[in-house]
Amino acid sequence: MDVFGGYKRQLEVSVHRDRLRAYGLEMVTLRAALQGWNLSEPGGRIGRGAQEAVVRFDRPLRDAKDAAELIVFRQGDRTVRLGDVATVRVTSAEPRSAYHFNGQAAIAVQLLKRDEANTVEVARRVRAELEQLRTAFPSLEIAIADDDSVFTELVIDNMTSTIFTAIVLTIIVVLLFLAHFRQALIIAISIPVAFLMTFCLMYLAGIELHMVTMSAIILSIGLLVDDGIVVLENVHRHILEGVPPVQAAIRGTEEIFLADLAGTLTTISVLVPLMFLGGFIGKLFGPLAWTLAFALSSSFVISVTLIPLLTALWLHPEDDGEGRFAHWVRPFTRFIEGLREGYLALLSWSLHHPWRTLLAALLLLAVGMRLMTMLGSEMLPRFDSGNFQVMLDTVP
Repeated sequence: MDVFGGYKRQLEVSVHRDRLRAYGLEMVTLRAALQGWNLSEPGGRIGRGAQEAVVRFDRPLRDAKDAAELIVFRQGDRTVRLGDVATVRVTSAEPRSAYHFNGQAAIAVQLLKRDEANTVEVARRVRAELEQLRTAFPSLEIAIADDDSVFTELVIDNMTSTIFTAIVLTIIVVLLFLAHFRQALIIAISIPVAFLMTFCLMYLAGIELHMVTMSAIILSIGLLVDDGIVVLENVHRHILEGVPPVQAAIRGTEEIFLADLAGTLTTISVLVPLMFLGGFIGKLFGPLAWTLAFALSSSFVISVTLIPLLTALWLHPEDDGEGRFAHWVRPFTRFIEGLREGYLALLSWSLHHPWRTLLAALLLLAVGMRLMTMLGSEMLPRFDSGNFQVMLDTVP
């Protein structure tokens, strides 16, 4: 905690040297007496059984009258007080800092949290304490000049909204491609369940929700549905072939279990180096890597457990595979078919002209590497927090 502005009270002692000499005293004696009285120091402990109390000697000089009565010398019946040899008055120490709020002189109290503390939680508790101070001292005007938690809460709210938007868009894309309401519903149900499992793993690992981990959650939304769609399509294919739903769920999941597991582990292995980085980069990207790994693991578990179960319960052999929404998405389907035909034509040309294809790939690689060297670099991206600071250098 740092305090800026305001004035600090101090006791100013103006010694009358002639009086001091008249009493036969030296400045050293006077200084020792002042230091001996204006102290606050531990005095040990008093214990009784399991109970223990800390003793502290507290004898600060609070005002001029108190200081004037201070005994600086005693010998027999002869007593010399500070007021006998000096003039004591209350003054203000020379200010080392100044603070103004809304054009008025004020005192600023800057609270700094620990690295492991939560910014939003600390700010909430500080605001609660300020309300108690306002009640206890109604004559004081207490205001919050700057609060970092406001920006943090704004970012979290925006990212939460982005997560919900991304989930909705993902479900819409799945519905467009599958053209089947119940299939899309199965995938839609798997997304929040995978998120809940991810949050549980984050809690067990001691990872909090903040901008980095929420960014990882946003990135993982598209990956969460990949394994599920593959399992769903394979199980549904067996159902359409006349296999009983339960057997189709078992057979369809078993056929692609190892492929899905290998794909998940391959993606997670890319994140392993980020998990164990040290220093500032490790603190920044470590939670992101762990959150992505938890999300991918949750997606795989859901794809081989919940999705086969829902597919066996909700999809039936009489489904023709197109679904009642097929006519709604027919324009989109025609567009995708056009892309597919174009891709097949390009693939056929590439297979018949391998050297030209390889030359084009090498050319793109060279251009990409050249452009990469022209990109700027910095440690963190720039962003606007809505605040600005002005630093002034004055003549000494």
